[in-house]
Amino acid sequence: MKCNTCGRQIQNETANFCEYCGASFREQAQAVKPEAGQPFYTRPIVQQEPAPLNIANPMLGTGQMGNPERPISFLSWLGTYSLLAVLLFIPYLGWIGIIAILIFWAFSNKTPATKKNWARVTLIFAGIVMIFVIIVFAAFYSMYYPQIMNGTFDINSYYESMMNGLK
Repeated sequence: MKCNTCGRQIQNETANFCEYCGASFREQAQAVKPEAGQPFYTRPIVQQEPAPLNIANPMLGTGQMGNPERPISFLSWLGTYSLLAVLLFIPYLGWIGIIAILIFWAFSNKTPATKKNWARVTLIFAGIVMIFVIIVFAAFYSMYYPQIMNGTFDINSYYESMMNGLK
């Protein structure tokens, strides 16, 4: 269906209003025959101006210049995760590459809003996980520091004591 007011193509054939400009798709005035002895009043048809394109639609999101943003396709997300998975196999530099790509997506003006928000959340989550790992490592290292420095720390005995503690 095509909107007569703004000219955009609408996917929902049963819609009553244009999802871009808000114009009605139904007849605005229908002829009503007055009954005998009653006056016939008609309300004048007021032409509504289409809403400006820079108003954000919270359901669609907006890209640059107020144009509605298209959803990111399944294949695009699959490519995103494939790229990040491939970078995981590069020793040491892979993690730096992943962080660099996430920072680029999080702060680039050309990245769709959905992917931008996902990259920001992923960076925050990765930071929280990294802080947790550092705290756990520091706690482990501080408990076994004397044994590590003397060279008497035995990973097998540590593993056995952990397994016995879980029983």
